[in-house]
Amino acid sequence: MPPQEERAASPDKADLLWTPAIEAEIQAWQQTGTFPFPDLYIYPPPQPQYYSFEDLRLIHHVASVSSELAMHSAGSFTIWTRQIPL
Repeated sequence: MPPQEERAASPDKADLLWTPAIEAEIQAWQQTGTFPFPDLYIYPPPQPQYYSFEDLRLIHHVASVSSELAMHSAGSFTIWTRQIPL
């Protein structure tokens, strides 16, 4: 992955961390149809066949952040309950 200063974010392509492990997780999701974050209890889970690989990467990113916040019981943090809904 190129250093931050060599990566250029644009509206067309998100500037997300993209590691071989994340790519393998998304590929497994595409092959099995099993959402990589069962702890989020999303029903119905996103179906990978309806999205591009980059769309799946964005979904994976949001889900991983949500999962991480849930592990730390961050759902009640002020920013999530007061600022984000606005």
